[in-house]
Amino acid sequence: MNQAVFISDLHLHPLNTQIHQRFERFVDWAKTHTQSVYILGDFIHVWAGDDLMDDYAFKVIKLLQSLHEAGVSVYFMPGNRDFLIGERFLKESHMIALKDPTVISLDGMRIYLTHGDRYCSTDIAHQFLRFWTRNFWFKPLFLKFPARFRKSLVQSVRDYSQQKKKSARPFYPIDTPKLVKDMLAHQVMTTIYGHIHRMGHHVDQYNNIVFRRYILSDWEKNITIL
Repeated sequence: MNQAVFISDLHLHPLNTQIHQRFERFVDWAKTHTQSVYILGDFIHVWAGDDLMDDYAFKVIKLLQSLHEAGVSVYFMPGNRDFLIGERFLKESHMIALKDPTVISLDGMRIYLTHGDRYCSTDIAHQFLRFWTRNFWFKPLFLKFPARFRKSLVQSVRDYSQQKKKSARPFYPIDTPKLVKDMLAHQVMTTIYGHIHRMGHHVDQYNNIVFRRYILSDWEKNITIL
């Protein structure tokens, strides 16, 4: 029995049945193989507000409810695609919200958790968007817009993502020195994050201190859980 399993970047969407089926299989496995699941962002491909929950959203919620009923704790940290997930979704799915970043303790080891996009410093466009959308006023203001407008915006984001898949996607590496600085501030030597869709395990050394970085897989092709 695992104490904890970490996943991120599923980008669940009703049109991507393959990834949804992978998540269903994961849920069945997790019920008997782990005490807790940590979802570190971009769980849903795009989220425009809890008031727009549809049949597919309730299908996902039902899967999360089944984990809760099996005694598995599910923790959710928002990513850049699903940061608008609100109290209603969390309550119905029984997920426990985590702030980005969060430090947890497993078997006495402190672990720094983050979605990862805050450290893609060279992605100027994303950092500009992140600055505005993560402001305290953005969420209540955005949710006041008509449902039709928000649905249209969500579809536009998906269409843009599909176009990017067809072309060479630019890679924005993590700003490791910035990440290490934050880890030091929290007195943590191990971090787990996703976002960049490049699974890996890295050992870095700064000022004779060893830091470990675990990067989570996306669920598009080579799916791996930590």
